[in-house]
Amino acid sequence: MLISYADDSGTHKQAKIVCLGGFLGDADEWSSLDDQWNAVLNKPEWPSAIKAFHTVDCVQQDKEFREWSYAERLAIFGDLVNVILAFPNLRALGAAVVVDHFNNLSLSDLRLLAEDKKGTPLAFVFHLMMQEVISQGYKTWPGKRIGVAFENSDLTTEAEFRDLYIDYRDGFYRGDCLMPSPAFLPKSESPLQAADILAYSTYQIAMQNIFPTDYVPHFNVIPLFSRLLEGIIHDGGLYDAVALESLMKRVRTGDPSLIGNKKKRIQE
Repeated sequence: MLISYADDSGTHKQAKIVCLGGFLGDADEWSSLDDQWNAVLNKPEWPSAIKAFHTVDCVQQDKEFREWSYAERLAIFGDLVNVILAFPNLRALGAAVVVDHFNNLSLSDLRLLAEDKKGTPLAFVFHLMMQEVISQGYKTWPGKRIGVAFENSDLTTEAEFRDLYIDYRDGFYRGDCLMPSPAFLPKSESPLQAADILAYSTYQIAMQNIFPTDYVPHFNVIPLFSRLLEGIIHDGGLYDAVALESLMKRVRTGDPSLIGNKKKRIQE
């Protein structure tokens, strides 16, 4: 079985970009990553024990990282990034949208998106992420079932994600490869911590590209991981006004080549 672990970034109030990112991989590979991940967290040289790695806390020297120096925080971040890179078969997936550009779409376009359950920035990037999960799963591991896991959240968000997921499972092309329901797991799960690193870093790269004077500094990462993040952004994962307009032209005409079009449209 394949499992996609995903996390969001930029869902706080006044966020200028909303992002959802994570990895898709074979269950056995995730098990191997878990061993290496926990070995990093349990290194005796760290100033304190880390139960679960939260990228924002590490970068901002908050919570479990309050007593850590910059060098120590950068070191654990780098070690965990290297664990991720040790598993090249994991597929990095992500989607981001500029909130104001999305909200400035015409009322008719927003209604069109809302009819297909893509009427908010978060629902929109969820839609794009699920397209990538299904598409990459089918392309790389045809015939395998796919489970999708998110971090535990409030009941409203979990209910929204579950509803969107089921809509994909039952109504979209190749959605029958999905497991019956998404899972909501604690952040103690190492794959969710890896997804957190990807989502947070993708968000910061997107902010740097679109709002260079406003983005919050983040750790510099090794070139290989940086190229992975830039790949997500430049391969169509970041939707600004230009990308949104290009997409909406296809949505308005019911373009049957859109990955996420519902089964009935594909059949027509």
